[in-house]
Amino acid sequence: APGGSWNGATYTSEKAGQWIVKAVYLDSTATTDLTVTHTTDPSKIASITITPHQSTIEAGTTQFYTAVANDIYGNSWSVHASYRCSNLNVAIIGNSVSSNIAGTYTITGMYSGKSDSASLTVNANTALLDHIVINPTTSSINVGGSQSYMVHAFDQYNNALGDVTAATTFALNGTSIIGNIVSQNSAGVYIITANYNGKTVTATLTVQADSSSSSWRAACRGPAGRLRR
Repeated sequence: APGGSWNGATYTSEKAGQWIVKAVYLDSTATTDLTVTHTTDPSKIASITITPHQSTIEAGTTQFYTAVANDIYGNSWSVHASYRCSNLNVAIIGNSVSSNIAGTYTITGMYSGKSDSASLTVNANTALLDHIVINPTTSSINVGGSQSYMVHAFDQYNNALGDVTAATTFALNGTSIIGNIVSQNSAGVYIITANYNGKTVTATLTVQADSSSSSWRAACRGPAGRLRR
């Protein structure tokens, strides 16, 4: 067997596996099977490896880890490691790891005094769209002016799903408008409604009369409201 040595009739193996031992004496031969298992001596364990080393999941889902021990002879075998993460946003049960909060976390596996670390990235869960936010929520413009709006989506854990303005429909007092820019020629208070994948949110837009044009008309009139010539 490779990786071993003989001392008389005693064989010391370094490699785990199934081997055939052959003895030869004069013209006679005999064979026997030899099974070598991995070490059970913790001092002979050189390292452990947890898998996967890098992974990405969505918030609310689970990543499962496996661990392998490696001894000083180059043998490897599966082990039940314990896992931990210093971030309290991460939940660990056995070899399953999950988080509801988007971010990148370091997961550490430990076995027999040896450890290995992995990187776990948690993204917002697109399948769990919960609400949308419009910006600005309140604004004022003059008659003839315009106001643009942006909409961002969030999952049920309040993780940001990003800017969804381009995929959002808008309405002014219940009447659909094209795009995310609102303009109005009549003074008043208007309700802007944004809808993205069935989720809605509203904003208030106040349209004010142009004060500069009102002042100019007043300046052009004399006493008793007669126009000056």
